[in-house]
Amino acid sequence: MKAKSNNYRGKVDISVSQNFITSKNTIYKLIKKTNISKNDFIIEIGPGKGHITEVLCEKSYWVTAIELDRNLYENLVNKFKSKNNVTLINKDFLNCKLPKKREYKVFSNIPFYITTKIIKRFLEELNPPTEMWLVMEKGAAKRFMGIPRENKLSLLLKTKFDIKIVHYFKREDFHPMPSVDCVLVYFKRKYKYDISKDEWNEYTSFISKSINNLRDVFTKNQIHAVIKYLGINLNNISEVSYNDWIQLFRYKQKID
Repeated sequence: MKAKSNNYRGKVDISVSQNFITSKNTIYKLIKKTNISKNDFIIEIGPGKGHITEVLCEKSYWVTAIELDRNLYENLVNKFKSKNNVTLINKDFLNCKLPKKREYKVFSNIPFYITTKIIKRFLEELNPPTEMWLVMEKGAAKRFMGIPRENKLSLLLKTKFDIKIVHYFKREDFHPMPSVDCVLVYFKRKYKYDISKDEWNEYTSFISKSINNLRDVFTKNQIHAVIKYLGINLNNISEVSYNDWIQLFRYKQKID
């Protein structure tokens, strides 16, 4: 085992920041829904008491577990001192360096209060994980998937990842029991991004300006042309699909 501490002394209220999955049977069932193998490097965010970490160590080549809470970190160091394929880091994940070249996967029951920040962190990485399985609130998962309507973050995420829910939890699966429904969400990095690195800033700006009102980026005549030639129904912008948004962006590039 490798242990890295930044001597962080802050205290996190676990009862409100994270809901733990303690059943080994449930954890094994979750891991079976993945393709994690003995060849994989895994990052786990917020390992807590190490229940999931233990199974990940069995199933993968190496696990890097990043825990912010100092007391939990020290308990993890003691628990995994005899393991030879785990690195424990006492640091805020949002400030941790991620692999620059090596392929890696993520499996984590993430702290719900920073779900969006974690997702944005991976979205902005030049070398994001090839696959992620993240436990999160069902409502957050639906937003990332663009349900019931696409939003800025879903339209950015979908350029790089295919996203789907692969498991629905019972609230009793957690301790303490959450007040909302939770799911396991699978993110698979696309072999080729729908938007290139050179186009990224332009696309982000386009989505930011047009997500609520297309008239901010298109003239009235251009909107009529979109409806006529691209066949996209713009009467209700909330019903415009991700693929249609990509078409709109390509059209904007063409006319600029």
